[in-house]
Amino acid sequence: MQEIMPVGENNLTQTLQQQISVNSLKQLQLTQAVYPIIIDLFSLAGETDQSWIVQEISYQIYQQVFPED
Repeated sequence: MQEIMPVGENNLTQTLQQQISVNSLKQLQLTQAVYPIIIDLFSLAGETDQSWIVQEISYQIYQQVFPED
């Protein structure tokens, strides 16, 4: 019997998530010029319009880097 997974999640996404967690975070070297930002990619779930996705990701990055005072 095949395991049922949520939409957008499959063996490939699980493997990639594990690789990102293990490899990328170990290599992250924070400096005053390089630092992580947190954006809400879950808000894009189910969205298919690539233009809107790019615009939303760009907007979220801008809001994190240049917050309103």
